[in-house]
Amino acid sequence: MSQLISCLFRSLPVFLLGALLATVASGQSRSGSAHIVVEPKGAACVYQIQDQTDQDLLIVAPDSAVTIEARRGLWVDVSVEDDPRGVPATRNLRALSLRSDQGRGSLVARSAIGRSTEHRLHIQCCTERAEGRGCPRWMDAQPPSMNTGALRDVPVLPPDIGGAARGPSALLPLPRPSEMPPGGPVMRVEEQ
Repeated sequence: MSQLISCLFRSLPVFLLGALLATVASGQSRSGSAHIVVEPKGAACVYQIQDQTDQDLLIVAPDSAVTIEARRGLWVDVSVEDDPRGVPATRNLRALSLRSDQGRGSLVARSAIGRSTEHRLHIQCCTERAEGRGCPRWMDAQPPSMNTGALRDVPVLPPDIGGAARGPSALLPLPRPSEMPPGGPVMRVEEQ
């Protein structure tokens, strides 16, 4: 009996680690590709990262494809910011213009550089077009609901004595979700 109990206690950390990894894998994890759909909703437009609950953080691996799809003839412009150190987010295009005859485009995340980076995706759309004049008013795309949350739990750590930020906030000083500007998620190119 004591051997059985001893065996259970030795295997408990492995079991807990497996359960933790399964939980992480079922939530937001980095992937080989991502798909974002942008569509009109009333007088506005919404974006949605497919197969993901939280809409304010997109985690991808280096060289991953990020496909943006404009639905129902919506005009969409997408641009991606460099990180604060000037590292580009993508290795091909840094912007896409999707028009009614061309409703899908892809960006490829940057190649591996030995560290993770974060980049803001700006998604703008035009729901009303003036004949022969293009779009009179571009607007920021909104998440499908304000029930995001991936950034809610990101700790904001104080600077250390040398003044450099530590932890997740060292990548990009992100606002809290209530302060999140509309217009698209943060894309984290995550390296292991």
